[in-house]
Amino acid sequence: MKTTLLFWLCIFFLQNVKAQSYAGFRTNDTTYFTSGAVSPYPDYLRVNWIKDAVASGSDSIFTFYPSVRLFPNSAFCLDTLGMSWSGKTVLRKNNGDEYYYNFLSDSIRIRTQAQLNETWIIATDTNAIEIWGIVYSIDTMSIDGQIDSIKTINLQAYQNALTVAHPHNGKQLIISRNHGFVQVPEWYHFPYTGIYNFWAMYSYDDSFYTRVPRHFTERNISRVLMTKDISQEITAVHRLFV
Repeated sequence: MKTTLLFWLCIFFLQNVKAQSYAGFRTNDTTYFTSGAVSPYPDYLRVNWIKDAVASGSDSIFTFYPSVRLFPNSAFCLDTLGMSWSGKTVLRKNNGDEYYYNFLSDSIRIRTQAQLNETWIIATDTNAIEIWGIVYSIDTMSIDGQIDSIKTINLQAYQNALTVAHPHNGKQLIISRNHGFVQVPEWYHFPYTGIYNFWAMYSYDDSFYTRVPRHFTERNISRVLMTKDISQEITAVHRLFV
């Protein structure tokens, strides 16, 4: 009897520890973000949800919703099952490391369980520029009316072990224990910047997206997406979901 009770107590403890671990995105909810100053469409909504999940040994693979995107090297042919702004999938390792994948299928590593002052390479571009992250602070923040623990991760670019100028320098990732990312870039193009989107008619810059309160109102965004003109409506829907 004592052995059985101890077994279930251990299971309960491990589940609680896992439930309290930091993670980039919630698996049971839809989360909204606003963009930064992405000209000419500042502060439009970005949405994120996980469509399905599968186990891979002790790890998990989560698939984001599909998005409408142009096929590579095409200005007109659309892929209705394209990658979302967060990529196609995220691989969550048993140790808490999360791997996102950009449009080149390069991995982006986020160490959700990293401790204060820990550093690591988040991503490397084709010019061998490495984007490093350091856990700058661990604090609390009020999110949706709840006090949550947050980690702030500062970014810095290096090349050949030397710091180099880069749009991501000084940018911050903010991740919470119970609500996922509070501030996050577009993983689809990360770590690249200035990539022009022909169909949506804007360039992806170095802006980071900020999580919108769960019960947001029109005062949380600066522009209305939908208009009476059908062509603008299509573009607006595209900007909301990609």
